[in-house]
Amino acid sequence: MARILVVEDNDNIRLLMTSLFQKRGHEIVETANGLEALQILLHDSDFDILVTDMEMPTLSGSKLIETVKSYYPNLYVVAMSAYGNHIEDAHETGADSIVHKPFSYHTLVDIIDGIATKLLRQKSSR
Repeated sequence: MARILVVEDNDNIRLLMTSLFQKRGHEIVETANGLEALQILLHDSDFDILVTDMEMPTLSGSKLIETVKSYYPNLYVVAMSAYGNHIEDAHETGADSIVHKPFSYHTLVDIIDGIATKLLRQKSSR
């Protein structure tokens, strides 16, 4: 369905999200930090959705979103955080959706499936 770049520094959370999204038919590329995500996007920008944590080493989610939105404004960005100030930062830097931690992984999968379906409809109507 969708091609998703997952950016999460917690290995267990990243691997679980990757597994859940793949089971739903999505193609996943994963990385542990924002800097690696930017390097991936420089070489391959053909993603539909970016799912990113806000609190990460090397490059924060806010800086990642801000940079991604300046170069890839049509990339749909889902930000995840447990901290209220990061939620505000995600809004300000251009995140399209916000998921508050802790969350049900099934809720996250439903959100991603909904976004993927919407994006697929938009592509097919062009």
